[in-house]
Amino acid sequence: MVALDQFKDLSWQPGLVSRIMGVSKEPITAKKSSEIQICNVTPFVQQMGLNNGRYEFQIFPKDGGVGMVQLFVNGKMRGEYAASTLPKKNSAYYLGINETDLKPYFVPGVSNVVSVKATVANGSMTSRGGEVETGVQPKSTATPNMYVVAIGINQYKGEKLKLNFASPDAEGFSAALSASAKKLLNTDGKQHVITSLFTTEKGNVNAPFKTAIKKRLEEIAVSSKAEDILVIFFAGHGALLSGQKNFYMLTAEASSLELNGVEKEVAISTDELNGWMRNIKANKQVLILDACNSGQANTNAQEMITKRDMPADQVRALENLKDKTGTFILSASASGQPAYEASQFGQGLLTYSLLSGIKLGNGLKDDKYLDVSMWFNSASNQVRDLAKSIGGRQEPQIIGVASFDLGLADKEVKDAINISPSQKKLFTRSLVYTGDRDLLLDNLQITDEFNNELLSRSSMGRESKLSYVEQYKSADAYSIRGSYEVTGNKLSLKVSVVYKNAKTGVDIIKVGDVMQKSQLIKLAIDEILNQIQK
Repeated sequence: MVALDQFKDLSWQPGLVSRIMGVSKEPITAKKSSEIQICNVTPFVQQMGLNNGRYEFQIFPKDGGVGMVQLFVNGKMRGEYAASTLPKKNSAYYLGINETDLKPYFVPGVSNVVSVKATVANGSMTSRGGEVETGVQPKSTATPNMYVVAIGINQYKGEKLKLNFASPDAEGFSAALSASAKKLLNTDGKQHVITSLFTTEKGNVNAPFKTAIKKRLEEIAVSSKAEDILVIFFAGHGALLSGQKNFYMLTAEASSLELNGVEKEVAISTDELNGWMRNIKANKQVLILDACNSGQANTNAQEMITKRDMPADQVRALENLKDKTGTFILSASASGQPAYEASQFGQGLLTYSLLSGIKLGNGLKDDKYLDVSMWFNSASNQVRDLAKSIGGRQEPQIIGVASFDLGLADKEVKDAINISPSQKKLFTRSLVYTGDRDLLLDNLQITDEFNNELLSRSSMGRESKLSYVEQYKSADAYSIRGSYEVTGNKLSLKVSVVYKNAKTGVDIIKVGDVMQKSQLIKLAIDEILNQIQK
């Protein structure tokens, strides 16, 4: 019997159903099962049990040969060996692993499973696994630890890669999850939640450089236990290299999306992350990925929405990561869709929804326990709704199956989470002129002054009362309109607000010295905000 997941690399691709149904016009590259030679192709793995302190397996080649031999403990890959490096007995390759080498990966109090799979020579198909159960392991009285590694990168070496909310997203996520986890785990008076925050924000001691992130994960690999929990959060840019299956998460050293030749220095590939996470003994591993492929990302700082795209090959890379590490993964969007940063919410939609799920309780089990599956599903549903509200489409993707508690959210935890309760007031480009209405002259660049002030206030993030998008095309945004006159050194401004193609509120008049035009504009905007907030 051949299981479907044995030839998933050949017969599956992201968005396959929508392509078959004609919803997506993208070509189908996956092969039909009738087109794949299945019988007598994949290796046969025979488990020989635990003998003299070693778990032993034999791998018999079939017509497809043998490529890589993979060792799993509880569904997580813990070792990978080229068949050519293994001893051969008669017609079979032999793999023997010391029990003492695997015991650190065994979860206390339950029976664990040691299994081996083997790929065909070209890596396109995988055998069924040979499995050995360890028997129930001794119980542990120790409280599990949680390791939280949150990475958010606003500022890259290349200025064009700048993002608005990746660093604040990492900070907000890290603070909320850590506070909740401490309520659940720190019941014995000891610290069981270890948080590492890597951002480009001023004052943060951990810069999000590749070597620093790798070093931290290597440290966790040394100290972690099988019963521990690992949570990794990444918000920033991502890229795919032509001809490669790897997806790359750009670290702060990156100056461009053109990574060819420098990817090993300025980005973390899914293969590298797989290797690092494989060495971490924690059986419960969670990855939240809000990375954007910025070939289509809008780098204009004036835009409300920055897209963080999820290409189809990125989904393949994450599926592969899940298959090898058993990691439970939440990605910000499905293949071919963007993930959005939206200044109305002061952060990315995914982080906003994750935090909202804790604060408002819709992501909690029994209104207090942070169950990872319930939390992710709640956030996924909310992201869909929020994306619609800003005229976009975003469908987060949950990869893997898991259900366990990450934390406990009481009133103190919920009250500490700072999210915008509702969307901010959205402004688009102003129009303020002097003289003849038909000519729309603006000798003092008053229109630009208004727009720059709106942009400056919008860039304040969560503290801002407004959002500004210069090229917003819908009528459901506020626009400042008006005129001005200059008599000698005196400037007279008269402005009002248009919303949904109609004037709202009363005219605002400001008079003062021409040299004080910036101050007059600030005062006018203050009054406008007071009007529309009422």
